Parts: sequence; C-alpha cells; structure tokens
Amino acid sequence: MKCLLCFSRVALAVSALCAAGAFAQSALFEDDFEWGGGVPNPAIWPQVVGATLESSGTYFGSNNTYLRISGAGRKVFSSDWSAQLTGRTSTFAFDYYEPSSSTGYWVTGYAAGTSDINVDGAFARISLAAGAVSLNATEGTWTINTGTTTYPRDTRLTLSLVLNHTPVDQPFNGSLLPAKTMEVWYYNWQTHETVYALTIATVASARSPTSPSSINKASSPSPKPSPMIKASSTCT
Repeated sequence: MKCLLCFSRVALAVSALCAAGAFAQSALFEDDFEWGGGVPNPAIWPQVVGATLESSGTYFGSNNTYLRISGAGRKVFSSDWSAQLTGRTSTFAFDYYEPSSSTGYWVTGYAAGTSDINVDGAFARISLAAGAVSLNATEGTWTINTGTTTYPRDTRLTLSLVLNHTPVDQPFNGSLLPAKTMEVWYYNWQTHETVYALTIATVASARSPTSPSSINKASSPSPKPSPMIKASSTCT
C-alpha cells in the first residue's frame, strides 16, 4: 500500500472565551508550503520523516505547492503548542482529497508530550481510509457519538478536528461542544455541505495536547495513488 498525503496550507487555530459566552479563534501557525524548499520548513515542522513538497498535481488547484507523504512510516509533526492548547479550545483543519484507487490508511490528530502520535502516548487521533473516518483509540479516549462517518472519495474535502480541552461546554456551530471532547467535521467543496462525523471523549486522558501531527501507516509499496491533504485554519 502507498499513501500520498498532500498538504497545501496548514494552520492551527486556538480560541479564548469571550464575554459573550462564545469563543473566537486566532491562528497559532499557518503554512502554505510556498517557502521554496523541497521539504517542509523545519521552523514550523521540526520533525519530518520522508515527506517532500511537490506542485505537479492539481488536487487543490494549479500552481499549488503541497506536502507529499508517500510510503510506510512517513511522519510530519508540528512544534510543541501545549502552552496554547492545554485548557483551551482549538481547531486543526486540512483540505483532503482521497482517490478511489488509494489504499492504506492515515493517522492524524493531537500528539502529547514528545510521544509519537502512533503510540499510546498520543492525546487524541483519528484514522482516514477508504472513505471512512474513525477513532484511532489511545488511552483515555473513546467514541461517544457518531454522525456520518463516511465521506466521498475523488472529492476535495476540508476536515476539521475541533478540540474543547476546557472543563465546561463551549458554544459551537449553534450548539454546544462538550467539555473535554474532540469533534470531527468535514466540508464537501462539491456539494457545499458541512457534515458532522463523530465525537471523541478525552476526559479520561491523563495527557494534554501538544501538537497536530500525522503519520502514514501504509505498510508496503504500491503504484496506486493515495490521499492528498491540504490544510487550513477554521474559526468557530
């Protein structure tokens, strides 16, 4: 199997509770990968294994540089943002394109401490594969609700991981985001629909979020194309 993950723009947004009882988010970091290098900027992505930058594909438009992760064990980790993420709400969002011929799966979410996101020390994470999103369980996390956990392939989507790490429910999307939970949503650029996928409980986790991270879990080579990723910030 072979995964091709392409990020064209990456950002992490964090929020502070406003007097009105809702939260507004501001970007902690953003990367459009147009810095001119052949690999991700180490000032933003200090831990990269096997990932490169390309611009030959048009998954997110022409003349668009994106991050490619192809092959087993490829990893991309952002800097440690624990001081800004712990006890607050945040959103990690990315555009995602998964060809129908792709194989393998991809793990993404929030790491914890210096732990690899692919070990039990991770904070909260999901798996994306073959048109389905699911919890990739780590200690102290479980699925508490689901909506539409499938998504169309061969279609540009924007996935959002919305984390409420505060001890109280927070206003979100006309409802409430429960305390110590992470919701997963996606936006379909073809139908212009926003879709709720699932909610993950993190209240029993003894860890705190540190950085958005991803890993390609494909286990063997294949000539087939795989998911394309492009990330951008969203505000709630």
